[in-house]
Amino acid sequence: GIHALEHALISLFPLLAICDRGDIGGISYPLHAQIGRSAIFIYDGYPGGCGLAAKGFEGLAGLLRRTTELLRGCPCVSGCPSCVQSPKCGNGNNPLDKDAALWIAEALLDGRAEGEPPRRATTFLPAPRAQKPVSRAEVPAPPPPPRLMGGGYEHEPVPTPVRRASSGLAPAGELTLILDVETQRSAEEVGGWQNIPDMKLALAVTYNQVTSEFKTHYEKDVDRLLLDLAMADRVIGYNIDRFDIPVLKGYTPWDLSRIRTFDILADIYRKLGFRLKLGDLAQATLGVGKSSDGLQSLQWWKEGRIDLIEQYCRHDVEVTRDVYLFGKQNRYVLYRDRDGKQLRLPVDWK
Repeated sequence: GIHALEHALISLFPLLAICDRGDIGGISYPLHAQIGRSAIFIYDGYPGGCGLAAKGFEGLAGLLRRTTELLRGCPCVSGCPSCVQSPKCGNGNNPLDKDAALWIAEALLDGRAEGEPPRRATTFLPAPRAQKPVSRAEVPAPPPPPRLMGGGYEHEPVPTPVRRASSGLAPAGELTLILDVETQRSAEEVGGWQNIPDMKLALAVTYNQVTSEFKTHYEKDVDRLLLDLAMADRVIGYNIDRFDIPVLKGYTPWDLSRIRTFDILADIYRKLGFRLKLGDLAQATLGVGKSSDGLQSLQWWKEGRIDLIEQYCRHDVEVTRDVYLFGKQNRYVLYRDRDGKQLRLPVDWK
């Protein structure tokens, strides 16, 4: 349980401090010799430290609360990469107990009575009883001692990780997400484009290139969305740096500029000197446009038609993905100038 809780705490640590999970180390002891009980240590991953663990200690109650919500809300049965499994675990994510981790986190939060610490062995031992001699061959070999590696005891060989085939967005094993965000309010309603965080998240859709799965995130799930984005090797979107990511800034003190993004629109603007709408780019390149627009999405929000917003947002993610793949594979995309003439724009998307 403490090993699983250690992983979950570290995975959410970037919500408290400017870092990623690779900047934080951890180790857990079922019985620590100096304090006489179980313990989890979370520390800076840099010699001498740089203040990350201290920042985490200041927000420990909030970190435990968010970790509890993560463990309670994850739909898996016994633990998965979204909750208690870590890609950096030196012990191959073994052993892990999600239910025990949740129980411990809840106990720490609600102040349950602490159990009695293990009693130390007394120095008074009973005299040994006389036994018949036993030959060396009859003595069973003792089991190999457990080995502590990165926060857990190793009892079995570390399993070989299985990598799924890439969908073409990135090299095999590299986690790339396609992101699109829809908001509750327009720029006009919040006083201008300088107040993008005030637009609030209606929902977001991501596409995972490793699993080829779409995931919808609502406002109540924003912590999970931020965690997914922080853990990704790359997040691709259309105007993602100037709109999608700024929308999410209102939900965390974390510096979201650390998310590794690739903004298709920003790359096109650098090459052309002017902006293209995603629908126009997709229509010229793929022969498929957008299913609706942002203004219609805002109207659906007012009408409570979350289902229609989700369909529209997912379609935008599909279009963004397909435009990116076309450019990556063909090294160009197509667009039309003001006279309607179709032109080719060379790109170098990797």
